[in-house]
Amino acid sequence: MDGKKRGFVLITSLLAVFLRTAGTTTAFLVTRSESIENRFQAAIVACEVEEEFDGEEKTSIVVKNTGTATAYVRVKLVSYRINDRGEHIGGMAEVPAFLPGTGWRADERGYYYYRYPLAPSESEENSETTGNLIAPPGKMVLKLFPEEDGGGRQVVEVIAEAIQSSPMDAVKDAWPEEIIDWLSADMQQEKASDADGM
Repeated sequence: MDGKKRGFVLITSLLAVFLRTAGTTTAFLVTRSESIENRFQAAIVACEVEEEFDGEEKTSIVVKNTGTATAYVRVKLVSYRINDRGEHIGGMAEVPAFLPGTGWRADERGYYYYRYPLAPSESEENSETTGNLIAPPGKMVLKLFPEEDGGGRQVVEVIAEAIQSSPMDAVKDAWPEEIIDWLSADMQQEKASDADGM
């Protein structure tokens, strides 16, 4: 082959390589995949109180996890007096004495803590609940006060709070240390039981 033909073939080959490389680079830079939208939903921590109350006696108080996260719960019992029209009136109305049910513990501030975390539910019908706050066959009898003692009838309001169980640091920051120790002791026992069962 003579020099002109060789030069032509060389230039043509180099031009073909250049065009192929440029085309591939352009295709690489222009090609895009469809974007994927990532949606994150924050956990919802919520609970609800369910009671059995006939107007004079409470025989059951349970708390239901209605949120989307596993949670610990506690309740505060608040007692006051009302008149026949349902209006708050003065006078003392202490929470009636009762024995807390299995899994419940009171602290010195008047809160009752449930020891076990409640799992979230897929529907309202199968929400996980605590054990009964009132140990069966016990009951909480509400008083009717005589006029000479200020009158009215007693109300015991149950105020429930839930806190996400994980991370445990959130619980530690919000609840008293002796309750955390009580919960932690239970977790240590469960871990030991799981290890023994293996």
